Amino acid sequence: MKYFSYLLLATYFITLSPEVTLAHILTTDDAVGAVIHIEPKDDPIANAKSTIIIDLKDKNGHFKYTNCTCNISISTNGKNIFSQVLSRTNSTKTVDFIFPEIGSYKINISGTPDNNESFKAFNLNHLVEISKSNKIDKLQESNSNSDLKNKSTTIWVSTHTVHLVGAFFLLGVILYSIIKERKNK
Repeated sequence: MKYFSYLLLATYFITLSPEVTLAHILTTDDAVGAVIHIEPKDDPIANAKSTIIIDLKDKNGHFKYTNCTCNISISTNGKNIFSQVLSRTNSTKTVDFIFPEIGSYKINISGTPDNNESFKAFNLNHLVEISKSNKIDKLQESNSNSDLKNKSTTIWVSTHTVHLVGAFFLLGVILYSIIKERKNK
């Protein structure tokens, strides 16, 4: 019975622990493809720092960042709100950005070769929907610290209810098995 308890404990932590999700979006055109990942968990939050991770490759293996004038731009409602030239080092690119509000954004990655023989010019678009806002920041602006602590605790409890129920169930099973073992001795 002791091993059964350990097995249940291990199962609980494997299945009910907070999930780690790494989603990667592939955006392509005829010449070049980009794998785009946005932290946190491809679900960026308005008014909080997001990291856009970009890995560019072409079908023929000729693409090199050192031979490319690559740019990233972000727009919303047809208005460009961010633009940056990507570095020419041969590695995955990261760009930090704060989406200013909930809404739809277009990430555009474009590049032109320094010599026309290495790869074709490309223009890649990826749409991002921001549906959450950094509520903690808004609470800090509008409430006192004690109100913030109460609301943060409520948010934590509501998002971890499954974990709490599972923990109490597992604790009950362990206590039951300990009591049963002692009675059998």
